[in-house]
Amino acid sequence: MTPGHYWRLVAYRIYADLRTERQRTFLGIAWWFIDPIIFVAVYYVVFDILMRTRAPEFIAFLSIGVLMYRWFGVCVQSSANSIAGAASLMRTLRLPITLFPTIAVLTNTVRFLVPFSAFLVGAWIYGYHPGTSYAALPLVLVAMLSLGSALGFVLAVFMPFVPDLEKVIEFGLRALMFMSGIFYSVDRLAPEVQELFFLNPVAFLLDAARKIILHDQVPDLGRLALIILLSGLVVSVGALLLRRFRGTYVKVLP
Repeated sequence: MTPGHYWRLVAYRIYADLRTERQRTFLGIAWWFIDPIIFVAVYYVVFDILMRTRAPEFIAFLSIGVLMYRWFGVCVQSSANSIAGAASLMRTLRLPITLFPTIAVLTNTVRFLVPFSAFLVGAWIYGYHPGTSYAALPLVLVAMLSLGSALGFVLAVFMPFVPDLEKVIEFGLRALMFMSGIFYSVDRLAPEVQELFFLNPVAFLLDAARKIILHDQVPDLGRLALIILLSGLVVSVGALLLRRFRGTYVKVLP
């Protein structure tokens, strides 16, 4: 098979997964919108109304954080589980093993892009008009995609050997959510803490997206490029390890 055949297979698998998801529930793809809206509503009530830890423009601020972090989280979880869930396919078909985490990441990216695009249209209507800084928004999204892929590929290497890693990932993503500024502005933190806060690349990327969408400010492009470069290197290492252990996975997976 040529690379073109593989990409057509990826596209078909994404289409098939999304079609199955649409047919599995009564509301279908409407859940792509309902799910983040519910999270934003709950967080708004808890953090803005009850706890009054509000940030300026809190609904838009919160929506960007929820949409992007949930995309990142499901990319990490689904790609990490992709090898363990593809044992029967690996035994019957000689497909490149990297296809499985790639399909997981791209499927969840489609699920993210639809409601995120709708949010951007709503933000423009509400008065957050796109400025010149919007040219940097694709770079922020690519950096978030690269970061989620990097973590997913590396975790997928070890998941078949350590199934309990799934629970560790869940706890880790929950902890990271609280450390990434989903519900609060970094301006509420002490200056010395802010420096540590932005060592977290997820927090930096959420802040970068908010700067572009809400304030028409260009984020640190050099750091965006560094995240993409380092994530690409980690994905490459993960892909090498997945190919190295392919034969072992077929033996150890049930």
